[in-house]
Amino acid sequence: MWNPWRVKCPHCHAKLKMSGFVKIFSMLAIPLGLMYGSVPIYMEETKQWAAQDSFIYFAITVPALMALSYALWPRTKLLNRA
Repeated sequence: MWNPWRVKCPHCHAKLKMSGFVKIFSMLAIPLGLMYGSVPIYMEETKQWAAQDSFIYFAITVPALMALSYALWPRTKLLNRA
């Protein structure tokens, strides 16, 4: 679901809405993503990391974040927007 404010049931096409938790998390996704991406930039600019360290950072954290989002998806609550 790309937009938590415009969700339709795949079977009956009824308009649904996400729970408050999901909406809050969706709003925080952009600032959290910027902070996540700024870590390797900061570390490389301050010469604490080399480029290969950034690749290691992403190679470890991206699968972990994907597993976390996969684990949280079943807890998403959809409510009828009627």
